[in-house]
Amino acid sequence: MSKSKLIIGIILIVVGGGLIPTGFFVNQMFVDQIAEGVPDALLAVEEEAIPTLEEQLPVLGTPDVLLGIEEGALTSLEAQLPVLATPAVLSALKEEAVTALPLIINGSGAALAINQTITGVAGAIGYPAAKAQFFNSPTFQADYATPQGVSDYYDTLAGDFDVVNLGYTVAAQNNLLYGVGPLPGLITDLELGTGLLGYMELYLNVTLGDQALNATMQTLYNATWTQLEYLAGYIKNYLWDVVVKSTYSPPYTIELYAELVFYAQWANGSVVEGGIDLSLFKDTLPEDTFGLEAGVPNPTNITVPTCMNLWDISNSFSFVNDSGILIWVGAMQGNVTLQGYLIGAFSLTTAQLTILLGWLGNFMTNLVPLLLFDETGYTVSELTQLAFYEQWANGTIQGAAVLPNGLLNELSAVFAGAPYFEVGLPIPSSLSLTETMNLWNEANAHTFVNMDGILVWVGAMLGDVSLQLNLLAAFSLTVGELTTLLTWLGAFLTIRVPQLIEYETGYTIPELAQLSFYEQWANGTIQGISILPDGFLSEIDPPLLGPPYFEVGLTEGSTGLTDSQCDALWNETSEYSLVSASGINKWYQAESSSTTYDNLRTNNGGISTAQMTQILDWLPKFRDVIVNALAKEELGLPMEPYALGNTLLIALGAGGGTLAVIGVVLLILWKRK
Repeated sequence: MSKSKLIIGIILIVVGGGLIPTGFFVNQMFVDQIAEGVPDALLAVEEEAIPTLEEQLPVLGTPDVLLGIEEGALTSLEAQLPVLATPAVLSALKEEAVTALPLIINGSGAALAINQTITGVAGAIGYPAAKAQFFNSPTFQADYATPQGVSDYYDTLAGDFDVVNLGYTVAAQNNLLYGVGPLPGLITDLELGTGLLGYMELYLNVTLGDQALNATMQTLYNATWTQLEYLAGYIKNYLWDVVVKSTYSPPYTIELYAELVFYAQWANGSVVEGGIDLSLFKDTLPEDTFGLEAGVPNPTNITVPTCMNLWDISNSFSFVNDSGILIWVGAMQGNVTLQGYLIGAFSLTTAQLTILLGWLGNFMTNLVPLLLFDETGYTVSELTQLAFYEQWANGTIQGAAVLPNGLLNELSAVFAGAPYFEVGLPIPSSLSLTETMNLWNEANAHTFVNMDGILVWVGAMLGDVSLQLNLLAAFSLTVGELTTLLTWLGAFLTIRVPQLIEYETGYTIPELAQLSFYEQWANGTIQGISILPDGFLSEIDPPLLGPPYFEVGLTEGSTGLTDSQCDALWNETSEYSLVSASGINKWYQAESSSTTYDNLRTNNGGISTAQMTQILDWLPKFRDVIVNALAKEELGLPMEPYALGNTLLIALGAGGGTLAVIGVVLLILWKRK
């Protein structure tokens, strides 16, 4: 039995025995007991609330903890993804370039050969005559000591009788060389040979059956189909297979030569001075996509053997190696030691390394996201989100064990090992992407990252079959998948959430429970959220509903009291607090004594006058309504003490003996305690 019951018992004996002459005094004694019981009432609520908060905080904190890890992981992965993807992107781009370069070599080589031949002859006989001779003379090579012209080539095939003249008109010569309308010309692009290659593509399309194009070509080029066909054969069988081939064979095949050309272009822009537009290799890219070459605009003068080493995927220092790229990134970030490693590994000068680091940084920042989107249809942010889902569900990224020890291990080695953040570690869960996306949708009231949803999951963990069935249906899970998820969540919630909360906030769960209690009392919120809008006492049985409330912050509105101010107000050893006998009496006197008022403000962390007003307005309501109601339940009285006091005031003379008996019973019960 509490001290209050003892005092009430004594009062009842005294009253019942006739020692108190008036009912008024009895009534006042009840009022005084309620007033003096305020500290005990406050502390009793705190004593009940703190353990409950300690149990609930890990549960209530789980959605925020999970979402916080997701946010941090996405930020980290989004920064890392372009880096981690760079080796694969560069290797794929090189492969595409080397595959496309034979066409460029042939196209630009043939265009240059035509242009140089005509220009050289024009120096002697003028351009009109040079063009006519190139197309129609059967003795062009013999006359000018140049590669063969078109008619000359076919004359040789016919036996070299110097009689073949294919009869290209002046209009045809000009149209074929310089283009006409939408049709390309053979020498309009000397660097890449796109004009000549365009002509060959048109010719191929006609041979595949496009007769409308056949008519268009004959009309616009002002040439017969036979003349157009002869020109295509001349380009393929003579310019490509003889003239251009002589520039690299022997000793190379065109495929090997293309790789050497790639290195020369990458290192120095040797083929296309302004850089190659990558849309030529990948027509899904926008035009003017540049940035492949390290040597544009400033040549690096790196040798071909060094280029081959830099692009060697098996070289652990190269930027196309999954480990090597990290060395390059470290060097980009200013790590002098790593810069020294790269200079030594590839025999680079400091100037060359500087150019390469600048190029690589630009490539990662600007081209990798573009090329990834072109390849996958996803932005870096979207790919990052997908990578996060895969890591959580199966412990892999793109099927590879990139983070085998889990995301939390990246945060701190303290969190290494089980229980993991990932449901898919150490064993993949095989949850589908759709299931995973739905499970992480915080707008879904059934997910574990939703404040309402986490309660559903905890209930399912505790064996509530109906909640388990709800989750199975809500996420289309199998029983095995749900079992895996519940097992994971239970371990994560119990062990990791308290650890992560302390890691992030610096507070243990008991410390946070105390702070949450203060916040709820002072402001009616926990972590800024209205979790108990009807107050702590709405959770007891039977509930005690306000207003007024146990919480000053619900009764009077948010006070904004700080943690330290609340700590002072709830300090049992302080003579200025709300929960000490001497302190509560000062609070009752505060409005009648300015000195007491100021002392209370000063000794409770500098409470503002507005906050003092809120507390002083709340206190009598708490005392007269809530403590009065709590006392009825605590003492087991037939009515609230204030009402009982009023009843005694009326009926004292008639019921003294009965009251004495009640008092004796209460004393006996107290002694038995």
